[in-house]
Amino acid sequence: MTDMSQTSLLVWGQVVEPELNKRENEVLAAIEELGETCINEVAVHLETFPNNVSGRFTALKKKKMIEKTDRRRMANGHWADYYRSAR
Repeated sequence: MTDMSQTSLLVWGQVVEPELNKRENEVLAAIEELGETCINEVAVHLETFPNNVSGRFTALKKKKMIEKTDRRRMANGHWADYYRSAR
């Protein structure tokens, strides 16, 4: 068996995060700030509309940056999926 160099050990131990665009970073920061949250709450927090952030939720899920935690009925009777940061 060969010894691994110190550099190899450092690189092996690093977790490489996916590259995020500006809006994905904003949405992820909002999720981290709000804690467990849904698309509508993030939209209100960012002072925009749900359709402006829903695609970012999809992208962040695919990149494994957020994870679904719950499904709840909102005050208006509609169901909402809740998410939290996976970092």
